[in-house]
Amino acid sequence: MREWMVKVGVAPRSPLALLEETATAVRGLLRGEEVSVDGREVRLDAARLVHPPAAVPPVVAGVVRPRSLELAGRVADGAIIAEGHGPADLVAALGHMEKGRQTDAQQSLTVFAFLRVEGDPALLQATVGPALAGHAEWLGRPVEQVFAATGPAAGAAARVRGRREPTRWCCRRSAPSRCGRWRRLSERCARTSPA
Repeated sequence: MREWMVKVGVAPRSPLALLEETATAVRGLLRGEEVSVDGREVRLDAARLVHPPAAVPPVVAGVVRPRSLELAGRVADGAIIAEGHGPADLVAALGHMEKGRQTDAQQSLTVFAFLRVEGDPALLQATVGPALAGHAEWLGRPVEQVFAATGPAAGAAARVRGRREPTRWCCRRSAPSRCGRWRRLSERCARTSPA
């Protein structure tokens, strides 16, 4: 997203400050508060929603990098992870969020994935290959390391099941440094993630 913001001339000086100030302001607005912010990136003067929601929805951050995941753990109700991230990436993301977390409040990790059920390898490459190549470039990793649940039905389903385990475990909200299960899960995910 930063590349797009640079192209249109609205790139923040500090993306982390923008994320923190925005998440904090939005949370206050959704709670029906009057919000004033004079931050590095966000400025609001006595802003208030005319019709705040009766039930305050969660505020989640679409982030990828370690520092932004840690910040999401501190100021948001969860994070959204883009396509291409496999089980080991999710375990690492949860660890960064846990590092930033300052309360016992439940947080979520929403994960998008490339999914294509197709038995013909040539057709699979023609339909999904370009997307995987583009994401590999964006993620800065070889295309073979971009997670995708693709192939025949049984193989695609197995990859989805393998990816769900870190998020299922995350609901326990234990800190990685205090839980041997986190370490064992990390090791298992490292063995099962794509080469």
